[in-house]
Amino acid sequence: ATNMPKVEASKNKKSKTGEGTVLPTIPFHACLECSIGDDEAAVQTIVDYLSPATGQRGIATQTTYIASFPKYLCVQLRRYVVSEIDYTEMKLNCEVDVPLELELSKYKSPGLREHEVELPDTDTGDNANANSGPDANVVAQLQSMGFDENLCKHAALNNINADTAVAWIFENMENPAYLVPPTEAPQAPPAARANPDISEDDIVARNNGTGHYKMRAIISHIGNSTGGGHYVAHVFDTTLGQWILYNDRKVAISDKPPLEHGYAYIFERDS
Repeated sequence: ATNMPKVEASKNKKSKTGEGTVLPTIPFHACLECSIGDDEAAVQTIVDYLSPATGQRGIATQTTYIASFPKYLCVQLRRYVVSEIDYTEMKLNCEVDVPLELELSKYKSPGLREHEVELPDTDTGDNANANSGPDANVVAQLQSMGFDENLCKHAALNNINADTAVAWIFENMENPAYLVPPTEAPQAPPAARANPDISEDDIVARNNGTGHYKMRAIISHIGNSTGGGHYVAHVFDTTLGQWILYNDRKVAISDKPPLEHGYAYIFERDS
């Protein structure tokens, strides 16, 4: 947090006067640099990794980049964590200064470098994907966002995490074929070929825009714990030029959307 002195001072003041505390402020760029790119904080070390190329175990590093820039991008903040003290679920009450516009060009994948070779398509051993069905954890995360269970299962079959699965859902949520249970995982069509009327060139062109995005919607959680609360959505109406609050049946203009308190953010690519 960038304001820890104020946070600590407010805690002392609250104990004496009963006034509210100041929440920690987390820079959004710090969250990004801990997740993607070649910054030291984002590079993951995998111990005892079984290489499908050599068949030997060793230490591997994993770096995450953005392969392409989709029309719509969902950014989810990890506000729900497991306590390292008592291993219970908890919500991180903090403010994250998520900007209205994102520039992600520097996080685009550079492709294979001179000293790198691509791993074999088929994996073995502990790292193998058994194709036994959708990842239950990914399905649960998607359902917590309010998506249909069967749609979540189809999305989880061909996406390795919830972030990419959400992008897939926005592309395919109106397809009735994905509203019924998947029969078996290997037959589930990949996201890129979900619509047979779209050519490969169209797919490349659609995801080949710039890395500049504008915020279009916010999903936020009202409550202090993971065991309860309420979700609301704020959507930016480009015609009116105003934010609109959607709270169950209540719809109203919002003069001050909770930019710093969101759980998930939807961005639209600028071009």
